[in-house]
Amino acid sequence: MWLSLIVFACRPPESPTPPVPAFAVVSVNDTYRIEGLPESGQGGLARLRTLRTETQAAGMPALLLHAGDLLYPSLLSSSYGGEQMIDVMNRLDGDATAFDDHLFVVFGNHEFDKKKLKDGQKLDARVEESQFTWLSSNITFANGDDGLPIVDSEHLAPRALVDLDGIKVGIFGLTTPAKVPDFVSTIDDPAETARAEVALLRSHGAEFVIALTHLEVRNDLALLTSLEGPLGPDLIVGGHDHQSMIEQVGDRYVVKGDADAVSAVRTIVRRQGAGFAVTPERVALGPDAYPPEPTVQASIDGWIARHQRDFCSQAKIEDGCLDATIGRTTVPLIAEELLMRRFETNTGDWLADLARGAYPDQGVQVALINSGSIRLNRNVAAGPLTRRHLEELLPYPTGLKIVDVPGKVLRDAVLQHAIEDWTGNGWFLHVSGLGFTHDVATGTIRDVWIADGHGKRPIRDDETVRVVTTDYLVDPTLGNRDGYTMIDVAWAKGGDATLKDLALGAVRAAGDAGISPAADGRICTTSERACP
Repeated sequence: MWLSLIVFACRPPESPTPPVPAFAVVSVNDTYRIEGLPESGQGGLARLRTLRTETQAAGMPALLLHAGDLLYPSLLSSSYGGEQMIDVMNRLDGDATAFDDHLFVVFGNHEFDKKKLKDGQKLDARVEESQFTWLSSNITFANGDDGLPIVDSEHLAPRALVDLDGIKVGIFGLTTPAKVPDFVSTIDDPAETARAEVALLRSHGAEFVIALTHLEVRNDLALLTSLEGPLGPDLIVGGHDHQSMIEQVGDRYVVKGDADAVSAVRTIVRRQGAGFAVTPERVALGPDAYPPEPTVQASIDGWIARHQRDFCSQAKIEDGCLDATIGRTTVPLIAEELLMRRFETNTGDWLADLARGAYPDQGVQVALINSGSIRLNRNVAAGPLTRRHLEELLPYPTGLKIVDVPGKVLRDAVLQHAIEDWTGNGWFLHVSGLGFTHDVATGTIRDVWIADGHGKRPIRDDETVRVVTTDYLVDPTLGNRDGYTMIDVAWAKGGDATLKDLALGAVRAAGDAGISPAADGRICTTSERACP
């Protein structure tokens, strides 16, 4: 009998492979409503809190970045100056009183909607109330009577350096110079500022640099193109365009979410050799995947209820006035933002027609309404219309001005600018009394016509067209005029109506019969259908 002896050689267990250093960036931009879009159950800061919690639970540190436009404009901000937004943002770490070292915000152009010196003090108060950091690398705030900057909180910084899982991350903020209020001395060139900030952060040990920007995407992309390699940021987290996008330049990205936190972008950054692997993804903040976190939602509900009480009391109307029916629409009102900013819609036509009809005795021929003044960002089903619908549709009073515009300027400059950089910008125009074809392939307009008593005719170079438009496009003291600087303020001939009052009056006057706006083909977009 043989005895077989088998000996197993035992090796000591291998050391586990250490995890690859990594961190996450959760980013949103252009959030005007703390509650998101109530009808669809999309967006809002309570759902953003849920996403942040989920991301942190995955075991890696996470930055939360907001790329500007959060204080204005909104229905609640007209009463509270953005106080409600700061209060809810302070709760996104689960503690309304603790400072959030991983939340950073950049100023958007709408942070400067209120432009007087006294408004700078209000902005300083909002920054001081913030339990997070505001970044302002290219903004120099003006000094007050005490010789100190009007906005000068300890929660304001030009840049930050954060350690995330052993990775030194530098962050700086860039704001568009589109609107310079009285309490700001200068807003420096974003590209030159970026070059200097990246160099400074890298000299202080930053391995990965993030630019938090409120710029048009074309400017973000140009920045990456002009600042190659270590001269530029490794990632741009941007706002201002209101549209979700993930754009790549080489191995670097520009990322943006949809307005009102309908979507966020979650970007995972992992160390890879001597560099980093960057993986961004759009995350839709819908009701199914990301339900609202209860404590943040409770704060949001409290602010909305408080605002309704205050609004109705100030207007001397019974409590609940915002949600009371004031009229009805027999058709759905198309007012979702990316439709309003790219195409003719029945809501845009209705508002433009109201503006043109407001001056029956002054010879107004044409109305032009910039889509950036229309802010509802959701469609309204046929049926009852409330005061809240109209107040949110037009959060600004939107004063109207009559302007005499040379025909050639109107056709070749004004209307051409309306479709420039056709990605969903607020300078897209809704029109009345004229029409045109937008040739998307060539980026031009053609077949421009103006209405007269006998039908339609071409606009003549040598004629003067009487136009009614929003005061923002005419008055240089209100901001950058959405680029309509070809409209000379000297051409203005008066005008004192507001678009909000006209809309409220029209809904009430229609009574039970309701309004029935229709898009009648005054703007034909070649990407959507064949044009005559």
